[in-house]
Amino acid sequence: MLAKASIFIYNSYYLGPALGKLGCQICGFLGGLTGTVSIMTLAAISLDRYYVIVRPLKVAVKTTKQRAKIWIGLIWICGFSFSIVPVLDLGYSRYVSEGYLTSCSFDYLSNDDKDKQFILVFFMVAWCIPFTIILYCYIKILMAVWMTTEIVTSRVGQQEEKRKTDIRLGYMVIGALMLWLVSWTPYAVVALMGVFNLKEYISPLGSMIPALFCKAASCMDPWFYAITHPRFKKEMMKLLTESKTKKLVRNYGMKKGWIGSHLNENRSIAFENHFKTEYNEVKKNIFALESDDNNLQCSESTFNHKTESFNESETKFPESVNQEGLNYILSN
Repeated sequence: MLAKASIFIYNSYYLGPALGKLGCQICGFLGGLTGTVSIMTLAAISLDRYYVIVRPLKVAVKTTKQRAKIWIGLIWICGFSFSIVPVLDLGYSRYVSEGYLTSCSFDYLSNDDKDKQFILVFFMVAWCIPFTIILYCYIKILMAVWMTTEIVTSRVGQQEEKRKTDIRLGYMVIGALMLWLVSWTPYAVVALMGVFNLKEYISPLGSMIPALFCKAASCMDPWFYAITHPRFKKEMMKLLTESKTKKLVRNYGMKKGWIGSHLNENRSIAFENHFKTEYNEVKKNIFALESDDNNLQCSESTFNHKTESFNESETKFPESVNQEGLNYILSN
């Protein structure tokens, strides 16, 4: 989008399409690609928030790193497929100058039937379907928010707090949805007016302003996320200051297969934490919860690789939180 903005500024300075047909093709392709990817990414985020907040126990659709990579790849493939068609000159639409001839987009003013068919299909895939998905997901999220109660016990406090965090994130994405809706709907209306031969109502200014709004949405969404939610602020600060702060690497437990057999056979759960301090001291903390018939025990072991020191401590809980407490922890 920054590359497209530079072309737009250059054309505006020279009061027209100064870069010629090639510049128009590049400008149109970048705008179509980034806009389509932005819309579909918001739809994917809404689906993820829907399953996290409304159906948190549905493991079959839980987002993992692998599934997230697949979704991102599919989004970019879909966006690229629609954006490259006008460049290849296959007879379905093309990129032409719009507004005051300083920007380029799909030819929605064409009288050719194939061009109109392409615009209608693109409108369905890149606006109607994502909007339907987003609207459905956020209606369900709002219903879940209204039914949410406050924390009632300390035992489920962390789980409820996590749920409340996800709900706040849902509110934030709803704001992003409204931002997207305001940004893209006017441009979609202008394109449909061109397809249905209402060109007399479209002025250069009337087509230019919606184009600026919709293309700016791709740049505004990341800032909206960063400003409105502390989790994004934290991750952004981590990226910006990563080289200046100490490196922290956590590994909860061992490999998943080992944890599974350990939990099933020994009825215990272990958390292992490795981290490296700013003084190059490599430390390891192991927290283990074990249960017998009468007691729930928590043991902690700390090992310092630099000083070769080893500390171990053990805590016993009252019988009132013995097996029931461990069963709750293991079930979550």
